[in-house]
Amino acid sequence: MGQQQLLLIVLGVIIVGIAVVVGINLFNANSRESWKSQKATQVMNYAQMYLTYYKKTKAMGGGGRSFAGLKPPGDENWETVAAGYSLHRPNGAADLPVWLILGFSDYAYVRYISTDIYYDNNQGNGNYYQHIYIVAYVYPTEIVMQVSDTEI
Repeated sequence: MGQQQLLLIVLGVIIVGIAVVVGINLFNANSRESWKSQKATQVMNYAQMYLTYYKKTKAMGGGGRSFAGLKPPGDENWETVAAGYSLHRPNGAADLPVWLILGFSDYAYVRYISTDIYYDNNQGNGNYYQHIYIVAYVYPTEIVMQVSDTEI
């Protein structure tokens, strides 16, 4: 009888351990999807602001039927680039801008790139980077947005 009880305890510990690992994996996956959804909403808000800018007259502070000259929201340290603005990571990493906002006469382009670190034993050092790419093209009549884990 004692051996059967020990076997049931060991089996119970194994089942609980598997349940904990599955729960952690589900939490991480849900956290990543939540982050993607939050940033996609932010990109869509920017896109809608730029569509409003396009439709406003120049006298009202808008673009007067043009996306050229649009300004990024917020008071971050936006860097001026040709036809728009970019915002890099706070630590000064210049490999990829976090935000890129471009305004042209007939459309606007909004791009967000996120870098997340995930643990992976296969990479040697235990970490690898995976980007989230969110791109929105703002046209006078529509907004086209793409969200991807690979470069768009």
